[in-house]
Amino acid sequence: MSAAPLLVVQGLTRSFGHAGLLRRGTVVPAVAGVDLTVEAGEVVSLVGESGSGKTTLSRCILGLDRPSAGSVRFDGVDVARAGRSERRRVLRGMQPIFQDPYASLDPRWTVAQSVAEALDAQGIGTAATRRARVAELLSRVGLPARFADRRPADLSGGQRQRVCIAAALAPAPRLLVADEPVTALDVSVQAQVLNLLREIQRDLGLAILLVAHDLGVVGHLSDRVAVMRAGRIVEAGTRDAVFDAPQHPYTQALLDARPRLGRRDHAA
Repeated sequence: MSAAPLLVVQGLTRSFGHAGLLRRGTVVPAVAGVDLTVEAGEVVSLVGESGSGKTTLSRCILGLDRPSAGSVRFDGVDVARAGRSERRRVLRGMQPIFQDPYASLDPRWTVAQSVAEALDAQGIGTAATRRARVAELLSRVGLPARFADRRPADLSGGQRQRVCIAAALAPAPRLLVADEPVTALDVSVQAQVLNLLREIQRDLGLAILLVAHDLGVVGHLSDRVAVMRAGRIVEAGTRDAVFDAPQHPYTQALLDARPRLGRRDHAA
């Protein structure tokens, strides 16, 4: 008997009230009845245009927003219904990487402080082991040790995102939820960061839910792809099935519009 998926989303709906002169009290579903699974060690890309509901879905998965209906189960635990201590343990196992690395980092903190934030907050290890963990993580994401004392304003966009990736890895999660992690970066730096994520995933055996607005930047990274439109998943399958034989017109349109990652050299 095969093990259950690491992440199981079932019938997830998230609705918001709409206040207006003509539509007072209208309930608008941003996500409507979504089913999604991520296996341990698997990369699943959730793709859709702005407003498709993919970020709302990722926030519900991370426990940052509560579903109106349906459930999110991580490692067998219902995230929304878990008790405080269990919820804290579960959420430690899945860590976010957000779109804007500058907004994700406290401008007053050094790189070392940002990377160690989760370790400090959760009391993981001693001061000495935390410092060693920070040094290990900076090396893992390709940043020299001297970067530990720098602040976000001293870094390029790609370097900031590498710091955010290091911070997400600090508590040793099993799942990374990366919401548009390269959108704010130069096209050549996008490729470098995506390659870094793939390398980390392979080396550490992590699962990744990669949220993106186009298929072009996720093709070489994904095991499976789910295409989202108007709050629903309209097509899902293996990477090759979706790329080589798309069934839904919306998927076909996304493939036709996919960008090509650039080759210019920029600091990452």
